[in-house]
Amino acid sequence: MRSKRASALMLSFMMLASGCLGMFDQEGDSEVVDCHENPSHQECFVPVITEDDCTPSQIFTGDYCRAMIMPSSLSYGIEEMIISSGVEIQPLTPSFNGDGPQNWLVNPRLPEGLSLNRQTGVISGTPGAPTNMAGYAIIASNSAGHSTSIIEIEIVAPGPHSIRYQIEILSCEIGRYCEIYAPLILGGDVESWEVEPPLPEGLRIMEDGSIQGTPSSLGDSNHTITASSLAGAVSTQLQIVTLHEPPYALQYP
Repeated sequence: MRSKRASALMLSFMMLASGCLGMFDQEGDSEVVDCHENPSHQECFVPVITEDDCTPSQIFTGDYCRAMIMPSSLSYGIEEMIISSGVEIQPLTPSFNGDGPQNWLVNPRLPEGLSLNRQTGVISGTPGAPTNMAGYAIIASNSAGHSTSIIEIEIVAPGPHSIRYQIEILSCEIGRYCEIYAPLILGGDVESWEVEPPLPEGLRIMEDGSIQGTPSSLGDSNHTITASSLAGAVSTQLQIVTLHEPPYALQYP
């Protein structure tokens, strides 16, 4: 028995002496790489991510690829618009949350003369013939999803852009019929007339913009005459003076 123990101890001593147990301190002897002196060493390689490494459903941030976020809360700032035929509109620019849309669609097709930019989503153009009010769904989408905004659009005939009476002062006599002819109207049709302040008692404005009647009181007043349509309104000024009837059949004794 003693001889076996002695043999085992002798074998262990020989292994230690010869370095056969050196595997237990390999970590302490690992090589330290100086990347300044040896930049091509495999341990000195730093992975670089570029935009080409991103998938179609990812966004490159400049340092890494992240998951794309679907557009949401798409809005053009308005829900309804009434525009004039033949008058260029101010371009409508969309706003949204999330990552930028890759595609823009509209359903149904926008009225004649209006267009949707398929890259930016901007709506612009000059509307054509009048149309009834209708809804149009604008859809913005990317690989992550889509968002929709609905705009109601009506195209109306162009409104008046200038009105002018033949005279600036309407002179009337109390108790006598008085009138001014319809004004010269440039532009589209007039749908309604408004006078501010109201005309003197006994006078009224007609459908064609003429003013007529029999004033019942003296006065001197200035009035704003406004011609309106769905497409807009335009105004002009008119002064109305009502005097006594001049004397007649004057005789001297």
